[in-house]
Amino acid sequence: MKTTSNNNNIESKSQEFFTKGKKYRCTKSVVMKKGGETTFKAGSIYEQTNEPTYFVGWLRNEKGDRHAWPQPVYIADMVKAWDTKPEDIDPRLYFEPVEEITEAEGIKIGDKVRHNKHEEVATVTAIREAFVNRCDGYRYLYTLDFGQSVRGPFDVELNGGEFLREAFTPVQADMLSA
Repeated sequence: MKTTSNNNNIESKSQEFFTKGKKYRCTKSVVMKKGGETTFKAGSIYEQTNEPTYFVGWLRNEKGDRHAWPQPVYIADMVKAWDTKPEDIDPRLYFEPVEEITEAEGIKIGDKVRHNKHEEVATVTAIREAFVNRCDGYRYLYTLDFGQSVRGPFDVELNGGEFLREAFTPVQADMLSA
């Protein structure tokens, strides 16, 4: 693969960064210059909203807003057209492709689990790797669907929330009918 380097020391490869079907983990929070709000949060995983093109890839943030990021081969053109710096728009500095996780630590999407504190049974609907803290580094977070509203400490909604593995116990199918 031919590799070149631009004058800002950002490696530029002659292949596409955004590819069909991939998800991307934000490695560094993205703060918009206009308005100063965080658009993409470090550690979060984002899906593409459209098929990527030769020119751009599209990601949707938590607010539902779509944002285009240039493919690496198109960054130089975008810099000229928008009078910006390559390091502000190079998606490789903010995102990394990730594989979809369907099983981790013996738990699969679709498994039934019981929340250890609230005794409610939930279904695992998603699993993702996320940076938890400096000591633990990356850990798995499990999205749980309780099928109803479940209130936790300080009246926080737990349904649809993400939990570390220590927060729940797997439930055997025969235990559900008992």
